[in-house]
Amino acid sequence: HITWDLVMKTIEKIKQIACGFAHTVYLRKDGEVWGFVRNKDSEFGLESKENQRYPTLLFKDPLISHIFHREQSPFVLKTK
Repeated sequence: HITWDLVMKTIEKIKQIACGFAHTVYLRKDGEVWGFVRNKDSEFGLESKENQRYPTLLFKDPLISHIFHREQSPFVLKTK
């Protein structure tokens, strides 16, 4: 069951959102990148080729500083 409190706690953790044709990804303040993605060709290296209709952890690295989206591909930028 999703509550307003849960939604607000989740939103507070988000640093950046990037949207494109087939993917929406968001970067959390802790360096986790989550997304709702089309994965028919295993673009994200997930075990399943199923589309991810719910937030799915894609990357986890505290050095990820930004995400952006170009056409059909999201990208991550890391600090040194």
